[in-house]
Amino acid sequence: MNNVQQVFLIWQHEIFRDTAKAVLTEAGVPLVGESSHLQEALQAIDSLRPPVILVESGEGLAETVLAGLPDDAGIRVVRMSMEDNILQIHERHQRMMVRPSDLVDVLQSVPTEAQASTTIHDEVSQEESMEEKSGVLPRRFLVIGGIAAVAFVLLAGYLLLSGQAQAAPPQPIAFSHQKHVEAGTQCLFCHSGAMRSAVASVPSVQKCVGCHLKFTPEKEADRIEAEKVLKAWKDGTPIRWNRVYDLPDFVYFSHRPHIKNGVNCESCHGDVSKMDTAQEVYNVNMGFCLDCHRKQERAADLIDCAVCHK
Repeated sequence: MNNVQQVFLIWQHEIFRDTAKAVLTEAGVPLVGESSHLQEALQAIDSLRPPVILVESGEGLAETVLAGLPDDAGIRVVRMSMEDNILQIHERHQRMMVRPSDLVDVLQSVPTEAQASTTIHDEVSQEESMEEKSGVLPRRFLVIGGIAAVAFVLLAGYLLLSGQAQAAPPQPIAFSHQKHVEAGTQCLFCHSGAMRSAVASVPSVQKCVGCHLKFTPEKEADRIEAEKVLKAWKDGTPIRWNRVYDLPDFVYFSHRPHIKNGVNCESCHGDVSKMDTAQEVYNVNMGFCLDCHRKQERAADLIDCAVCHK
């Protein structure tokens, strides 16, 4: 008999959502709701109190969901993933293929993250009791002390480095943003990708040559650099600019919505019109982004983890 009364689905990728819903439907497991928006999902879960939550595994999402649930919720959080187009369920450190015929049994047998934590806590408590009776310092104090020492070192490093932007890398051509801006060049003329995509892009050699075939710099030093552009065009070789801003792979960022909502380039890149080669003015990290997102009208949506960690 099917004892799973309701399931709520939290997903990140549409293929996972569609596959999970198909398997649930075929298994006769009722889906009470689904969402890809964490805050929205937690609000719905708080109201519906479904017995089981299926969470797409990745980026610590299951742990985040657990942290957002009331202590007395009694809700089972089950992590699942898509691998080779096959839905799989995670049981501790093992993974099992999910077939519609046995999905209900799997959901009822897999321990929740909270249950696993409770079992581990009971085992540790028994070990500590024996250690205290024998006069040995409980290991948890040694572990806590070690964690505190590591945390202190990391915090010291963070305080020293987090507010500092990194030095700009050398570029193949001594390009001056200031001189181009003074000549009337707009940011989006060269970085047109910012209006329609995630990446701002750098101008092609063809675009650079389109201007420099008609315009020759007055200063000899500038002419030397412009000649490098013309030579690259003649030789058919790309100009390999070095990236100044490089976000981690687990961070999703798109220029397009920022430009669309009126965010000026200077907000993140500083006053580039006063620079020669681009310099990293701000340390664009998680704190930098959250400080700005919290000031926006839709702050509750913009500080959701899934906005930047898809």
